[in-house]
Amino acid sequence: MNKEQWSYVAGFLDGEGHILVQIKKAKSAWGKFCYVVVPYIYLTQKDTHVLFKIKEFLESEGITSGVYCKDKKNNTHRLMISNWKNVIPFVNNTLPYSIVKKYDLLKVLDMRRMKDKHTANDIKKILGTVDYGNTIRNIK
Repeated sequence: MNKEQWSYVAGFLDGEGHILVQIKKAKSAWGKFCYVVVPYIYLTQKDTHVLFKIKEFLESEGITSGVYCKDKKNNTHRLMISNWKNVIPFVNNTLPYSIVKKYDLLKVLDMRRMKDKHTANDIKKILGTVDYGNTIRNIK
């Protein structure tokens, strides 16, 4: 692990990134409805070279991500990290260096500690931990 590179990525997340936690309604194997928490981390930038360098670094650390055009009019692009398998190592490695988004990263870890599939009561607990005023949001 390269501390200097993780520090750079954490600073980039603090300045040019956001964290989104989507709560989706799903049907369980038993036919009952439950909720699934799906995390996303985005880094946004006009310079795709920077995003591809970060993507390359993340891949060397075993984290899969994708770069796509977010807004053609403004020529902005996004690096996206999704699913728990990729988000948790990213969070664990950026958390020590993050300043602005540290609280949000900790909330992502709190959400992951819960089970993958949730009942209505579980989802109320999750929503209680969501900071609507910052970068973690609930999307229906």
